[in-house]
Amino acid sequence: MDKVKNKKPPAFLFIVGFVVVILIMIVANQEDSLMKIDLPRNEGIRVLSTYENFLYAVSSDGKIFVWDWGELSKKPRTGSVTSEYAVLVGPDKVASLRRSGRQAVVVTDVNGGIRFKEISIDSGNKSESYLCANHSHNVLAVVQRSLKNSENVEVSYKFMIIDIEPGRVAKAMTITEKAADSWLTNFAVSDDGRFIAGVGEEDGHAWIVLVDMEQKQTMWTKTLLQLKAFGSVMFSLDNKTIYSGGSDGAVYIFQVSEGKLLDQFWFKGEAAIPHETISVRHMTISPDGSLLAYIYGFKMYVFDCKTKRQIHSQGTGHKLPGPLAFSPDSNLIATSDLRQGGKIRIWPKPSE
Repeated sequence: MDKVKNKKPPAFLFIVGFVVVILIMIVANQEDSLMKIDLPRNEGIRVLSTYENFLYAVSSDGKIFVWDWGELSKKPRTGSVTSEYAVLVGPDKVASLRRSGRQAVVVTDVNGGIRFKEISIDSGNKSESYLCANHSHNVLAVVQRSLKNSENVEVSYKFMIIDIEPGRVAKAMTITEKAADSWLTNFAVSDDGRFIAGVGEEDGHAWIVLVDMEQKQTMWTKTLLQLKAFGSVMFSLDNKTIYSGGSDGAVYIFQVSEGKLLDQFWFKGEAAIPHETISVRHMTISPDGSLLAYIYGFKMYVFDCKTKRQIHSQGTGHKLPGPLAFSPDSNLIATSDLRQGGKIRIWPKPSE
């Protein structure tokens, strides 16, 4: 008599298949970094950037870590800031955004023990504020978003340039949008402090706005109907173009002077991630201006700024990839993790 074979139930086979797929994804996301930097228990990295010869990170629970790029194996200097919106503006000086109570830009030493300046940006209205810096970290900008009336049918954006040394708001202007579903969510300031760009979503489409802080007027505004949203924005080093990361995984290049769409970076051989909340994020440009790196989904992409060609893509080893930063000589890239307890990883500059 033939033996009866034991068939595996469909549910068991599904679970096995699911586990295999997850393992394949994990292995594919693992790459060999040059170095891993462990951090104390924190809530994940929200800011990672380079100032002069320093690499610094800010966690969502208000901790700041500062390393010398030439001595990354040593313990970092640590301190506390008022929020995850913080920028290193000197070797031992940090500007952070106090968002609760009376809103202000607070300038302290890295340890947080010495307060140098407190610059009020409180408008008296219920608003949400964002802080950003130029590439050189010597120009700060704050954008406040607030609802104009009780029906929530108008949204105002107040753009401000902060002058740290006198401790004042040097320039300010406000724009108002009629549609309540128009949201700017990411901002950048040009190296000369003249322009602030904002990106987000307007009526279900990608939206970018450029304001001229010298003339106190909107330079131009663009909506791309084929995109759901823009998720990130930054200026080129020469202030002539703006890079904006789209929900389709591409980086769109706009002309500063007229708002003309000049070109785009598009990754090779891969489809866009079919999820409306995923956009290109955490863009950074190398100090020599040659490379642009960003995160899309779980991978890092690197493009040549001159040829506009992708030269590299890879997994980062992070479960939830966060901000990126190039070393001062442009030869290394630091990556981070948004999740609690993640590491910072150091990678060599990729070549084509």
